[in-house]
Amino acid sequence: MTNLNVVRLPQSRNSKKAAARVRKGKRAVRSLRRQAMIATGIGAVTLSIIGLSLSHSVHGVQLVTGCSTWEAWSMATAIEIGFVLTKLAMLIATEHVRRQIGTLANCTIIGTLAGMAAMNVYAFAGNASNTLLMIAGAAIGLAIPALIYAFMRVLAALWFDYQSRS
Repeated sequence: MTNLNVVRLPQSRNSKKAAARVRKGKRAVRSLRRQAMIATGIGAVTLSIIGLSLSHSVHGVQLVTGCSTWEAWSMATAIEIGFVLTKLAMLIATEHVRRQIGTLANCTIIGTLAGMAAMNVYAFAGNASNTLLMIAGAAIGLAIPALIYAFMRVLAALWFDYQSRS
């Protein structure tokens, strides 16, 4: 049996707006969570590619300089991490700071990318048995620093957007 004595009261405008805000808030939280998960995945992939590039750089530094293993690891790590930190510094710097360090930072980024590319090309193409494999190895070697650069840009954009919206 239904109760006919209950009368629905009209909802006020404020309660409708509050309900819409709650729905919008839940969507925004879910969107931020997805964005953070994607950024984490890109970060993991970037770290694995940096590890591969670091290994190739160590090998190349040892071949070029004839230094010991720990010196090669130290030098290669400084080059790779120096690139990453310089690029991040440029991404987070204010306009004033970017004007002060921009030229030097961009030269550093280009130089380290070129060095990383050279070491990766050597590692991938050095043992190729024919010209086609050498070309493929060189392409992969050149792609690794480009991927690191691109992944860092995407990761930084996602992270800064996440920070500004949360």
